[in-house]
Amino acid sequence: MGFSDDQIKLLREIINGGVVRAGDILNEMVDSKIKLEIPKLNIFEGKSISNTKELKESGISSIVRLDFSGSIEGSSLLVFPYQSAMKFVSGLTGEDAGSEGFGMLLEEAVTEIGNIVLNNVMGSITNAINCTVNYEVPIFKNEEISEILKMEIANFKTSILKAETKFYIEEIQVEGEIFVFLNYEATNEILLIQTSK
Repeated sequence: MGFSDDQIKLLREIINGGVVRAGDILNEMVDSKIKLEIPKLNIFEGKSISNTKELKESGISSIVRLDFSGSIEGSSLLVFPYQSAMKFVSGLTGEDAGSEGFGMLLEEAVTEIGNIVLNNVMGSITNAINCTVNYEVPIFKNEEISEILKMEIANFKTSILKAETKFYIEEIQVEGEIFVFLNYEATNEILLIQTSK
């Protein structure tokens, strides 16, 4: 099992299509102009999963998790470093990060953004492999990303898709990451559809 350079390039295009659609939806919801892009996609398989740099990092991140099941199973995460999440939500809402109630606002905003982004990314992937999945309710946490990743890797050991994501709001740029954790069946389905392209 393994992804060729052409397969990684195609998968990046598929994921980027979902991210662009998510950006369009977010633009309809807020006054600020939002642009999203995926400059880089990494795929970790087998033993290389332990090389994911976030496993070695400390610090709190704002994380939205969206589990999926059906024809394929796995989970997906949208991750912002906590300071970046505050910057993003403040720029999006105009609220000061130190204001009363900002923590609840941050949770609601990041959860909604994560739900939109992850649904559209997974929609692009499942459309490409012609399968149907069911989504759980998204879960928000402020937690160390290393601890979350260790838990996810224990559940879905086969492959991790890691898409570095840039969010632009007018003059503000915030970087986040999208992780998709796949079991063997899901990975094999993606390999098969891309091989046939």
